[in-house]
Amino acid sequence: MLQNICKIVPFLLMSHCRKGSPIENSGSRYRLGKIEPSYSCEINAVGHCNMTCLDCNHASPVCKPSWADPSEVYRDLYALSRSYRAEYVKIVGGEPLLHPDLAALAKAVRRSRIGRRLMLLTNGLLLEKFADNILKSFDLIEISVYPNTQMDADAVSLLRARMKALKVEINMKSYENFRMTFALQGTSDEFLVQRIYDTCKMAHRWDCHSIDHGFVYKCAQAGAIAQMLDGCTIKPGADGIQISRGAGFLDTLIGYFRSTSPLNACRYCLGLVGKSRPHQTVPRGEWLSLHNVTTEELIDYEKLYQAENEKAFDEASGRLMS
Repeated sequence: MLQNICKIVPFLLMSHCRKGSPIENSGSRYRLGKIEPSYSCEINAVGHCNMTCLDCNHASPVCKPSWADPSEVYRDLYALSRSYRAEYVKIVGGEPLLHPDLAALAKAVRRSRIGRRLMLLTNGLLLEKFADNILKSFDLIEISVYPNTQMDADAVSLLRARMKALKVEINMKSYENFRMTFALQGTSDEFLVQRIYDTCKMAHRWDCHSIDHGFVYKCAQAGAIAQMLDGCTIKPGADGIQISRGAGFLDTLIGYFRSTSPLNACRYCLGLVGKSRPHQTVPRGEWLSLHNVTTEELIDYEKLYQAENEKAFDEASGRLMS
């Protein structure tokens, strides 16, 4: 009997170490001294984009042209890698293919060793112009396809053949409808803000962590909203955690991910419960004004009720399993 126990206990301990300890109120885990998100984290290669999608959840149509500095990205990710690691690091935008030295940026991310694999998220409109040696910098290229950017069958076949030859995975995702994300007049209803935050899977399940200009954010929207409000209503970085090599940084970051309090940006964000509408592009100069409405005007209350019921069911199921 004792011999059997001696065999079982090490197995259980090793299994626990592989899985890690869940970080409450998030999809992340703490394992072997580091935080691991459920899937990935992301960095913004650029802020701007060559499209003006009305419901872009990075607010790229109104971002001024800007590029991530590879040396700064390496510095931030290397420092963060002492406390954090991800399966995938996503290079996003804006449109990341607008970066003037994408290969150097990809190299900086790999050197930091913060993630095992590197993914590029793009609308694909500029892919043909890029040399093979740059595209080979990535393990996976994911193309967002919209109704007005669909490729014909021959073009898709050529692209897939090219990526196969480069040994780069390719994934094409079609998006026809979007949920509204931003309401720049926001809401003064604290209870509604809490409900939106509580049901936001980007913050609590999918771990859409964004690393930008020396800060870690729970989601890209937190940083985007501060920019949209010109840094007056919400100071840049106010909704994130500044990356540090200090001894208390890991605990601070875990506390940030565990927090049940909405971010400042949540007052102006619809999370995943905004009304749905077909994808559309709009003139760049009109983009901000089209979001200058209250939260209450854009909420899909039926979706909010559904999300709350799903959350309650998941929590009840978790209690039964524990």
